[in-house]
Amino acid sequence: METMNDKNFVIVRAKLSEQIADRLEDIILSEEWEASEKLPPEQNLASRFGVSKNVVRESLNILKERGLVETRNGSGNYVTRPKADNLSDVIERMIVLDNIDYEQIYDTRIIIETAACRRAAGKITQKYILKLERLLNRLEDTSLPVQERREVDLDFHMVIARASGNNLLVVLSQAMQNVFEKFMFLDRDISTRDSIGESLQFHRRILDALIAHDAKEAEQVMYEHLHKALENVKKSLQ
Repeated sequence: METMNDKNFVIVRAKLSEQIADRLEDIILSEEWEASEKLPPEQNLASRFGVSKNVVRESLNILKERGLVETRNGSGNYVTRPKADNLSDVIERMIVLDNIDYEQIYDTRIIIETAACRRAAGKITQKYILKLERLLNRLEDTSLPVQERREVDLDFHMVIARASGNNLLVVLSQAMQNVFEKFMFLDRDISTRDSIGESLQFHRRILDALIAHDAKEAEQVMYEHLHKALENVKKSLQ
Protein backbone atom coordinates (compact mmCIF):
# COMPACT_ATOMS: atom_id res chain seq x y z
CA MET A 1 0.00 0.00 0.00
CA GLU A 2 1.27 3.44 -0.90
CA THR A 3 1.72 6.07 1.76
CA MET A 4 2.52 9.76 1.73
CA ASN A 5 6.00 8.93 3.04
CA ASP A 6 6.81 6.52 0.19
CA LYS A 7 10.48 7.18 -0.67
CA ASN A 8 9.88 6.18 -4.29
CA PHE A 9 7.54 9.11 -4.79
CA VAL A 10 9.29 11.92 -6.66
CA ILE A 11 7.75 15.14 -7.92
CA VAL A 12 8.62 15.37 -11.58
CA ARG A 13 6.05 17.67 -13.13
CA ALA A 14 6.17 21.42 -13.30
CA LYS A 15 2.64 21.78 -11.99
CA LEU A 16 3.15 20.77 -8.38
CA SER A 17 -0.48 21.08 -7.40
CA GLU A 18 -1.54 18.52 -10.03
CA GLN A 19 1.26 16.18 -8.99
CA ILE A 20 0.23 16.38 -5.35
CA ALA A 21 -3.44 15.99 -6.28
CA ASP A 22 -2.65 12.82 -8.25
CA ARG A 23 -0.68 11.46 -5.31
CA LEU A 24 -3.47 12.18 -2.85
CA GLU A 25 -5.96 10.60 -5.24
CA ASP A 26 -3.86 7.42 -5.33
CA ILE A 27 -3.90 7.31 -1.56
CA ILE A 28 -7.68 7.82 -1.42
CA LEU A 29 -8.35 5.20 -4.10
CA SER A 30 -6.12 2.71 -2.30
CA GLU A 31 -8.44 3.27 0.69
CA GLU A 32 -5.62 4.31 2.98
CA TRP A 33 -8.02 7.10 3.83
CA GLU A 34 -11.63 5.99 4.07
CA ALA A 35 -14.75 7.88 3.07
CA SER A 36 -15.69 10.60 5.58
CA GLU A 37 -12.22 10.48 7.14
CA LYS A 38 -10.70 13.85 7.94
CA LEU A 39 -7.53 14.73 6.03
CA PRO A 40 -4.43 15.99 7.84
CA PRO A 41 -4.22 19.80 8.15
CA GLU A 42 -2.90 21.65 5.10
CA GLN A 43 0.31 22.57 6.95
CA ASN A 44 0.98 18.90 7.74
CA LEU A 45 0.44 17.91 4.12
CA ALA A 46 2.70 20.73 2.98
CA SER A 47 5.48 19.56 5.29
CA ARG A 48 5.16 15.92 4.25
CA PHE A 49 5.33 16.77 0.55
CA GLY A 50 7.88 19.55 0.93
CA VAL A 51 5.71 22.17 -0.75
CA SER A 52 3.90 25.33 0.30
CA LYS A 53 0.42 25.47 1.80
CA ASN A 54 -0.76 27.26 -1.33
CA VAL A 55 0.26 24.28 -3.46
CA VAL A 56 -1.57 21.92 -1.10
CA ARG A 57 -4.65 24.16 -1.19
CA GLU A 58 -4.61 24.10 -4.99
CA SER A 59 -4.25 20.32 -4.92
CA LEU A 60 -7.24 19.98 -2.61
CA ASN A 61 -9.30 22.19 -4.93
CA ILE A 62 -8.46 19.83 -7.79
CA LEU A 63 -9.61 16.88 -5.68
CA LYS A 64 -12.83 18.72 -4.87
CA GLU A 65 -13.52 19.05 -8.60
CA ARG A 66 -12.87 15.31 -8.93
CA GLY A 67 -15.40 14.63 -6.17
CA LEU A 68 -12.85 13.04 -3.84
CA VAL A 69 -12.62 15.74 -1.16
CA GLU A 70 -15.10 18.06 0.47
CA THR A 71 -14.56 20.99 2.82
CA ARG A 72 -16.74 21.30 5.90
CA ASN A 73 -16.91 24.81 7.27
CA GLY A 74 -14.92 25.19 10.44
CA SER A 75 -13.95 21.54 10.45
CA GLY A 76 -11.49 20.86 7.63
CA ASN A 77 -11.21 18.66 4.56
CA TYR A 78 -12.73 15.19 4.37
CA VAL A 79 -12.52 12.25 1.99
CA THR A 80 -15.68 11.70 -0.02
CA ARG A 81 -16.74 9.55 -2.93
CA PRO A 82 -17.57 10.90 -6.41
CA LYS A 83 -21.28 11.36 -6.92
CA ALA A 84 -23.43 11.35 -10.02
CA ASP A 85 -23.50 15.15 -9.72
CA ASN A 86 -19.78 15.24 -10.48
CA LEU A 87 -20.32 13.28 -13.68
CA SER A 88 -23.35 15.32 -14.72
CA ASP A 89 -21.35 18.53 -14.28
CA VAL A 90 -18.79 17.24 -16.78
CA ILE A 91 -21.51 16.12 -19.20
CA GLU A 92 -23.23 19.51 -18.95
CA ARG A 93 -20.00 21.30 -19.87
CA MET A 94 -19.55 18.98 -22.86
CA ILE A 95 -23.13 19.65 -23.98
CA VAL A 96 -22.56 23.39 -23.95
CA LEU A 97 -19.07 23.34 -25.48
CA ASP A 98 -19.99 20.83 -28.22
CA ASN A 99 -23.41 22.37 -28.93
CA ILE A 100 -25.21 19.08 -28.28
CA ASP A 101 -28.93 19.54 -28.91
CA TYR A 102 -31.88 18.22 -26.96
CA GLU A 103 -32.55 15.41 -29.44
CA GLN A 104 -29.09 13.95 -28.81
CA ILE A 105 -29.62 14.29 -25.06
CA TYR A 106 -32.93 12.46 -25.28
CA ASP A 107 -31.44 9.83 -27.58
CA THR A 108 -28.83 9.13 -24.92
CA ARG A 109 -31.60 8.79 -22.36
CA ILE A 110 -33.35 6.24 -24.59
CA ILE A 111 -30.16 4.20 -25.01
CA ILE A 112 -29.40 4.10 -21.28
CA GLU A 113 -32.92 3.55 -19.97
CA THR A 114 -33.97 0.88 -22.46
CA ALA A 115 -30.82 -1.06 -21.55
CA ALA A 116 -31.55 -0.60 -17.84
CA CYS A 117 -35.13 -1.75 -18.30
CA ARG A 118 -34.10 -4.87 -20.19
CA ARG A 119 -31.61 -5.83 -17.47
CA ALA A 120 -34.05 -5.02 -14.69
CA ALA A 121 -36.57 -7.44 -16.16
CA GLY A 122 -34.22 -10.30 -15.52
CA LYS A 123 -33.19 -9.29 -12.01
CA ILE A 124 -35.99 -7.29 -10.44
CA THR A 125 -36.99 -8.33 -6.94
CA GLN A 126 -40.23 -7.91 -5.05
CA LYS A 127 -38.72 -4.98 -3.18
CA TYR A 128 -38.34 -2.97 -6.37
CA ILE A 129 -41.69 -4.09 -7.74
CA LEU A 130 -43.41 -2.74 -4.63
CA LYS A 131 -41.53 0.55 -4.96
CA LEU A 132 -42.61 0.90 -8.58
CA GLU A 133 -46.22 0.10 -7.68
CA ARG A 134 -46.22 2.80 -4.99
CA LEU A 135 -44.80 5.35 -7.41
CA LEU A 136 -47.31 4.39 -10.09
CA ASN A 137 -50.15 4.81 -7.60
CA ARG A 138 -48.95 8.35 -6.93
CA LEU A 139 -48.73 9.09 -10.65
CA GLU A 140 -52.34 7.96 -11.06
CA ASP A 141 -53.40 10.91 -8.89
CA THR A 142 -54.33 13.40 -11.63
CA SER A 143 -54.34 16.26 -9.13
CA LEU A 144 -50.62 15.86 -8.50
CA PRO A 145 -48.78 19.17 -9.16
CA VAL A 146 -46.58 19.22 -12.26
CA GLN A 147 -43.32 19.54 -10.33
CA GLU A 148 -44.17 16.67 -7.98
CA ARG A 149 -45.38 14.55 -10.90
CA ARG A 150 -42.09 15.10 -12.66
CA GLU A 151 -40.13 14.06 -9.57
CA VAL A 152 -42.19 10.91 -9.08
CA ASP A 153 -41.87 10.07 -12.77
CA LEU A 154 -38.08 10.40 -12.61
CA ASP A 155 -38.01 8.32 -9.41
CA PHE A 156 -39.89 5.57 -11.26
CA HIS A 157 -37.17 5.44 -13.89
CA MET A 158 -34.38 5.51 -11.30
CA VAL A 159 -35.87 2.57 -9.41
CA ILE A 160 -35.77 0.59 -12.65
CA ALA A 161 -32.08 1.45 -13.05
CA ARG A 162 -31.39 0.27 -9.49
CA ALA A 163 -33.35 -2.92 -10.13
CA SER A 164 -30.91 -3.71 -12.96
CA GLY A 165 -28.29 -4.61 -10.35
CA ASN A 166 -25.63 -2.66 -12.27
CA ASN A 167 -24.21 0.06 -10.02
CA LEU A 168 -22.41 1.85 -12.85
CA LEU A 169 -25.62 1.94 -14.84
CA VAL A 170 -27.29 3.54 -11.82
CA VAL A 171 -24.61 6.24 -11.69
CA LEU A 172 -24.92 6.93 -15.42
CA SER A 173 -28.71 7.02 -15.18
CA GLN A 174 -28.60 9.47 -12.25
CA ALA A 175 -26.05 11.67 -13.99
CA MET A 176 -28.12 11.82 -17.16
CA GLN A 177 -31.26 12.45 -15.14
CA ASN A 178 -29.58 15.52 -13.70
CA VAL A 179 -28.78 16.61 -17.24
CA PHE A 180 -32.38 16.06 -18.35
CA GLU A 181 -33.68 18.24 -15.53
CA LYS A 182 -31.38 21.07 -16.56
CA PHE A 183 -31.59 20.95 -20.34
CA MET A 184 -34.91 19.31 -21.16
CA PHE A 185 -38.45 20.56 -20.87
CA LEU A 186 -39.66 17.67 -18.75
CA ASP A 187 -42.77 19.43 -17.47
CA ARG A 188 -44.09 20.12 -20.96
CA ASP A 189 -44.62 16.53 -22.03
CA ILE A 190 -46.65 15.57 -18.92
CA SER A 191 -48.65 18.73 -18.30
CA THR A 192 -51.84 17.91 -20.25
CA ARG A 193 -54.50 15.41 -19.22
CA ASP A 194 -54.06 13.44 -22.47
CA SER A 195 -50.29 13.12 -22.06
CA ILE A 196 -50.71 12.15 -18.39
CA GLY A 197 -53.04 9.32 -19.35
CA GLU A 198 -50.69 8.21 -22.10
CA SER A 199 -47.71 8.27 -19.76
CA LEU A 200 -49.60 6.22 -17.15
CA GLN A 201 -50.39 3.56 -19.73
CA PHE A 202 -46.72 3.27 -20.64
CA HIS A 203 -45.68 3.06 -17.00
CA ARG A 204 -48.23 0.35 -16.28
CA ARG A 205 -47.10 -1.66 -19.33
CA ILE A 206 -43.46 -1.29 -18.26
CA LEU A 207 -44.23 -2.49 -14.75
CA ASP A 208 -46.30 -5.41 -16.06
CA ALA A 209 -43.38 -6.47 -18.28
CA LEU A 210 -40.96 -6.23 -15.37
CA ILE A 211 -43.23 -8.29 -13.13
CA ALA A 212 -43.42 -10.92 -15.89
CA HIS A 213 -39.62 -10.77 -16.28
CA ASP A 214 -40.19 -10.18 -20.00
CA ALA A 215 -36.97 -8.40 -21.00
CA LYS A 216 -37.91 -7.91 -24.65
CA GLU A 217 -41.30 -6.40 -23.83
CA ALA A 218 -39.88 -4.19 -21.07
CA GLU A 219 -37.23 -2.82 -23.41
CA GLN A 220 -39.72 -2.25 -26.24
CA VAL A 221 -42.30 -0.46 -24.09
CA MET A 222 -39.63 1.75 -22.50
CA TYR A 223 -38.42 2.65 -26.00
CA GLU A 224 -41.96 3.51 -27.11
CA HIS A 225 -42.54 5.55 -23.95
CA LEU A 226 -39.40 7.65 -24.28
CA HIS A 227 -39.73 8.03 -28.05
CA LYS A 228 -43.27 9.34 -27.58
CA ALA A 229 -42.07 11.69 -24.85
CA LEU A 230 -39.47 13.06 -27.26
CA GLU A 231 -42.18 13.64 -29.87
CA ASN A 232 -44.20 15.56 -27.28
CA VAL A 233 -41.18 17.72 -26.46
CA LYS A 234 -40.70 18.50 -30.15
CA LYS A 235 -44.36 19.51 -30.48
CA SER A 236 -44.13 21.76 -27.42
CA LEU A 237 -41.17 23.57 -28.96
CA GLN A 238 -42.86 24.24 -32.31
